[in-house]
Parts: sequence; structure tokens; C-alpha cells
Amino acid sequence: MAECLTSILGQSYRDIEVLLINDGSTDSTLAIATDFAGRDARLKIFTTENQGVSCARNYGISQACGDRITFVDSDDRLLPGALMSLAAIADETSADIVIGKHTDADKDSFNSSGRYKMFSPLEAIAQTLYQTGMIMPTACGILYDRFIFSEDTLFVPGTRYEDLDIFYRLFENAGKIAVIPDIVYFYRPNPESFINTFSPSRFDALAVTERIERYMESRHPELLPAARDRRLSANFNILALLEHHTDVGYEDIKTQCWDVICRYRLQSLFNPKVRFKNKLGILVSFFGRRTYRFMSQKTYQT
Repeated sequence: MAECLTSILGQSYRDIEVLLINDGSTDSTLAIATDFAGRDARLKIFTTENQGVSCARNYGISQACGDRITFVDSDDRLLPGALMSLAAIADETSADIVIGKHTDADKDSFNSSGRYKMFSPLEAIAQTLYQTGMIMPTACGILYDRFIFSEDTLFVPGTRYEDLDIFYRLFENAGKIAVIPDIVYFYRPNPESFINTFSPSRFDALAVTERIERYMESRHPELLPAARDRRLSANFNILALLEHHTDVGYEDIKTQCWDVICRYRLQSLFNPKVRFKNKLGILVSFFGRRTYRFMSQKTYQT
């Protein structure tokens, strides 16, 4: 927490307010934050009942006074100059969303290239769904115009993969989106984190990607192949996770995943925009579920 706050309050872009949402923590978070707030008036502390990251982010949005918003998780940090770089591109391009790169390599230096690539909202959504470019479905390392968020565009409480669940609705609200090649955000790997351990809440990925498919089918049918490929990817991943953890059961979920894979694999196989990893999984799936089970048990990492 101290490292995270130091990285934010030490940014060269000084005109910021920092809202720390203490989501019912029981460790030293509040004491550390109080110490920082006593030394820097830009830091404001809000304590809420423990309701999860989505509610904490929504609460922060509701309390924010600035024209732009970004998010930083307490285990992570911003690289020096990150906010200056993101804000400069937002000013130069009038982009409503500016997206920087992440790294899990511990580094302190920052180099601003001044370069950017512009995307329309639908182009950015497509690239994110196909998982083939620089855009990742994460809330952090991104600078948003405040108006992007509304009562209809907030994080869904209680849903895991909350970033995947909201990104396309945020992008849809933007006029222009800029992506910069600069690494602005350090993500600290945690082997005990949700994404690196088995939990039934990982199954939320199936519901989230199904919602994305339904949304695109009704609102942007041209993005339906991308949405179905992202749903296919989620079902590949969850099935591999369950086959890797042979002691957990959930045969109904395995069957559901296999049915989705069989339903969508052909259209993704012949879609030139689909990434190689998905096509490799599709080819393995044609050898049957037993072969896919064997490969999952040998290769799946978490």
C-alpha cells in the first residue's frame, strides 16, 4: 500500500485528487493511508463495508470531482510520469479514453514516446475481444473522461472479471480512443490471487462472455464473431482449468463448456482475425474431449 501511494502522489502530474477506498480492510491499510493523508492533502480516505472491488470502484467514481479518472489497485503502482503521459495524449487528441501498457517486471524508469494510435470505439472493442493487440480488458493503466461513467455504465457488484464485463460499455460511450506504447502501470503478480488459483467464481467468465455475445448480437452485430470468439476462449480456459484440477468435479460445467466449443469452433477456425492460441485449441478439440483433457492436464499452469 505504501509503495502504491508513493507512486501516485509522486507523479509529475500534480493536479490530482487521490481517493483511497478502504473496502473494510482488517490489516494496516487504514493506518498507512492516514499517515500519507496527514502529509499530502490531495489524498482523501473513504471507509466502506467490505463489498468487493466493483463496489469500491463505483464508490470512488461517485466521489470523484475531477474531469478524468483512473484506477490503481493497492498491490500495484504507477510508473513515474504515467499520468503526465496519459493526460498529454488526451489533451493532444481529445480522446475520451487513453490506454497505456502494463508490465509485471519490476521497474522504476519511465520513457514517454509521445506516440499513439487512434481507434474508434468499435475497433477498440473488436481488438480487445480478439485478444490480438495492445488493448487489454482492464480498468487500470487507463485514463477516462469522467462522463464515460454513468448510472448505466458502472461495475457490476459481485461479478468476477468485472473489467471484462464493463470495458465494451465504456468504450461504446467514448468518441475516440487512443492507445500509447508506453508502459505506465506495474502489475504485481500474486500466486494467491483470484486469477491464479482455482475457485468456482472463475466460472463468472462464462456468464460475462455470454452477456457480451448477447450485447453484440443486439447492439453491434458486426462484432458478433469477435464476441463469440471471446466466449469460445473463456470456455476453453475454464474447461482446461477443470480438467487440470481433476479432483474438483463440476461435470455439468465441463459439458456446458464443451458444447459451446463445439458450437463455435468452426466459425472461429476460419476467421482470419482469431488468434493462433484459439485456433490451436480448436484443432486439438477436433480429436475429441479425451484428447483435450489429456492436453489440459499436461499443459495448464494454474
